[in-house]
Amino acid sequence: MSHGARSQTQATEDTSTTMVEMASQIDSVARSTSTLADNVGSTSASIEEMSASIEQGARESENLLAAVEETSTTIEEMTSTIRAVADLDVDLGWVPRVHAGGITLANAPWGQDPHMVEIATLDASIDLRELLSGRVVLPSLVVRGPRVLLITRPR
Repeated sequence: MSHGARSQTQATEDTSTTMVEMASQIDSVARSTSTLADNVGSTSASIEEMSASIEQGARESENLLAAVEETSTTIEEMTSTIRAVADLDVDLGWVPRVHAGGITLANAPWGQDPHMVEIATLDASIDLRELLSGRVVLPSLVVRGPRVLLITRPR
């Protein structure tokens, strides 16, 4: 075999080896791309789940805000008859609790006694889950030292 033919054979072998190496690299890139596509798909699904959770949290926050506003209106209506609350402590934990002492409620304007209700202490817990659905449920209510005056309107 002549020197030129040997060089051409060597060049063909070198080219063939380079092409095999390139094919291997292309296969490796294809596998990496497939793995990356799987990871992007998983990340996209996770983002969709987080988005749904955030939307649900926003709806629950709106429900809580509506319940608080409704409760605030009810309390505002009630406070027009509340004469005094000497001691008030509110715990806004997972189970909201209220402690109040020295509570007096006004009597009707035509009544002789200025107080229709007097309560030494009142302790209550509020079911937060029920409150979010618009219902006021008191799982615990303890009233100590109540005095209630029931009268009828004079004729």
